[in-house]
Amino acid sequence: MTRHFENSDQARAAALKRWSDHPKRFNKHLVTISCAKCKKTYKTQPKNVNDKYDKHYCRACRKKNYSRPTAYKPGQCLGEKNTNAKLTEKEVIAIRFLYKEGYSFRYLAKRYQVQINTIYEICSFRRWKHIVS
Repeated sequence: MTRHFENSDQARAAALKRWSDHPKRFNKHLVTISCAKCKKTYKTQPKNVNDKYDKHYCRACRKKNYSRPTAYKPGQCLGEKNTNAKLTEKEVIAIRFLYKEGYSFRYLAKRYQVQINTIYEICSFRRWKHIVS
């Protein structure tokens, strides 16, 4: 059923009323909560609010809480001191020297049993920067 109105303002007001009274409209059912960490208020659906917990966090604070602390300490985990190191400092110096002599990345990668990308990054001083050869 279509209603006809005398002017467009009445039609616009009627459309807004129908929209605001619609049962599936999400904004009508949102709950306002304040973040326990940054004290900002945000709106969420009631199903996302758990009454068992006293504190609620916004999306930004939740992302910060999920980040894991790293064990990296500057200056202590470089080179051979790193537990995941597959090369020694002497091998890195040799790789850079052999590359300057004309050997390919593929040959050096097979010889030292590492990825080609690792050899490229060593030769372009993206890895093992602290070793100057």
